[in-house]
Amino acid sequence: MLIYALAIALLGCSGNEPPSFEDSGPFEVALQPAELTIAAGASGTSEVSVVFTDIDPTDVTWDWVGAPEGITASITATSVTVAVDPQLAPSTYQGWVRATAGDDRVAEPIVIRVIEGEVRDVAGRVVDAFGRPAVGLDVTLNDVDTVVSDADGRFLFEDVDGPYRLTAFDADLGQHHVYDGLDRSSPVLHLINRVPVASSANVRGDLSGGAGFPNPDAHLTTVAFAAEDQVTLGSTVLFAAEGPRYPTVAATWYGDSVDGTVHALQWELNAALLPERFTGYGATDLSLTPGGVAADTDVALASVDTAFVAGEVELRGVGHTLRGKTAWIQWGAASSTQLLAELTEDETFTYAVPSLPYAIGVQAIAQDGSGNTTSHYLGGIAPQQIVELSLPGAPRLLGPPDGAALADLDQAFTFSPYEGGVHVATVLWDGGAVSLYTAADDFQLSQLGVDLPASTVFAWGVWGIAPAADLDTFASDGGGLPLVGGERELLLGTTNVRFFSSP
Repeated sequence: MLIYALAIALLGCSGNEPPSFEDSGPFEVALQPAELTIAAGASGTSEVSVVFTDIDPTDVTWDWVGAPEGITASITATSVTVAVDPQLAPSTYQGWVRATAGDDRVAEPIVIRVIEGEVRDVAGRVVDAFGRPAVGLDVTLNDVDTVVSDADGRFLFEDVDGPYRLTAFDADLGQHHVYDGLDRSSPVLHLINRVPVASSANVRGDLSGGAGFPNPDAHLTTVAFAAEDQVTLGSTVLFAAEGPRYPTVAATWYGDSVDGTVHALQWELNAALLPERFTGYGATDLSLTPGGVAADTDVALASVDTAFVAGEVELRGVGHTLRGKTAWIQWGAASSTQLLAELTEDETFTYAVPSLPYAIGVQAIAQDGSGNTTSHYLGGIAPQQIVELSLPGAPRLLGPPDGAALADLDQAFTFSPYEGGVHVATVLWDGGAVSLYTAADDFQLSQLGVDLPASTVFAWGVWGIAPAADLDTFASDGGGLPLVGGERELLLGTTNVRFFSSP
């Protein structure tokens, strides 16, 4: 007996008769909760527990019956997403979730209590991939009303009914970002592929201490610039026989001047080119201005103890293969240095790490047989800690097939959901792109609210981003796409790319 849990949004109709067939078949359906209270213009969710006996669950199809006028739904193999029209009168309705496998069918009722919808102001912000304000972007509500984000990336719409859609247009890059199905009054629109123009400066100097310089045989030293509370990039590596002068670190950050630290870390490698023991660490504080050169930033390394992190990897997707693992040291909230990359299928690991007052991050990456990927990054790990990385199945594109020529823009685009997260479905063409941020696992081009060029070849693919309970959670101050190497946990799934042509 195999038990599958499916999260399904459900609605029904008042006064309808039950489905006109007897329950039969080698499976049972249970709803929890069996009653939902939903505001007009909103949606609701109930979990469906299904117990199968002597039947392949992939042979079961799902639909719902008895939906009254004013209730619409889109159905995939694993979920039903239902919306209540804002004008639907408050009342008690009923509907049935129906499962069919050949001649066998089972239906379970659910009661829907529709209440008055909420009208409120929506005051939000638009931010780039690093959380900085996106200034001067057109933000459109439900494809009708448009305002411009101010100097802080803020925007305001008054008297908004129920769930709504916001589209932020980045004219500089020709990118539309569509958040479909928001319900919060203070959304943060994270534009995950909008990267601001960086400031930069060069850092160079000499190293001393540790196991000595030039680096001894089988030793490696990294030098990195990092700020405590903002995204900074820039590092260099010295191999055996290199040093004491370290190559120029091209430090980049986003904003004006920055206060940070130059970190130097030295370790000995084992035969697998993984850290064996750490032999030195040093740091020098530094302030940088755009275009500057810090030419004599010397760092003296003191001895450092070696600790360990250990753990195991769980692959929850069928037919997936572990491709590798990485480990990082977190110098700040969004700055890190990679310590290792182990490209093996071993599902257990023990890694040497430095015993320093900085957290460690580890990541595992897997692929299915078609090359779709899934990964789990876990930050904030203390030395001597044991962790578990659990990877959901990678998302997969289901339809239309690769190379399809669409007859119209109402063609359904479907993909398998990424467990515990939301999705970013991106459609690309020469000169433009639209990214749809959604909790659903299907969409239509006609629903994007974007004028797509005719007779054009497009590429499309999907990212799954977790953990995110729903789109409102993703569109919050603590949401968006975390950085690998940072403090926040990230599960990321990516599909292959397919192509299609528009009519």
